[in-house]
Amino acid sequence: AVSEEPFANTAYVTFDGSNDHISTTSKVELQAFTLNCWAKLAPSTAYEGICGCMGSDGFDGYRLGFSNIGAIHCTVGDATSYIYLNSGTANMDNDTWRFLSTSYDGTTLKAYVAGEDDGGSMVLYNRSDSEMTITFDDNFHIGAWTDFISPFGGDVDEVSLYNKVLSSEEFATLYGDDGDP
Repeated sequence: AVSEEPFANTAYVTFDGSNDHISTTSKVELQAFTLNCWAKLAPSTAYEGICGCMGSDGFDGYRLGFSNIGAIHCTVGDATSYIYLNSGTANMDNDTWRFLSTSYDGTTLKAYVAGEDDGGSMVLYNRSDSEMTITFDDNFHIGAWTDFISPFGGDVDEVSLYNKVLSSEEFATLYGDDGDP
């Protein structure tokens, strides 16, 4: 469902968390990137995918979403291993708009809230270092990580994807002065 409230001149998409998402018709293949969005998550105890390009095996691609404790969950991966990070802030599943981001520069995965590094520690799964070539076998999705895997229940606005890691000044410009989408 598309709505124009509560932010003037802004439309956002509401996902039901069970059977809807948006899927592009192509892969968005990047090795260094920043993925941003405004999101509002209803209370949940499940992993929920806001957006990303992730294969059905759960390893390859990149993704941004929420963990089962309401922290930002982001992942990058190749065909056999991945790196994930849960942000330092939990309990963000309180129906509040937040500007969320993840970036990867080829070795370091980070999570951001309101343009500020939100901490968290990278976890390496089935690998010995954090440098990898990201592989892709699926299209870019909004409202889930792939076709109905970890569907998102909440509102999403202004998804943006860059082929570089943004600077603190660029984050500040995207976040804006008023902190509203």
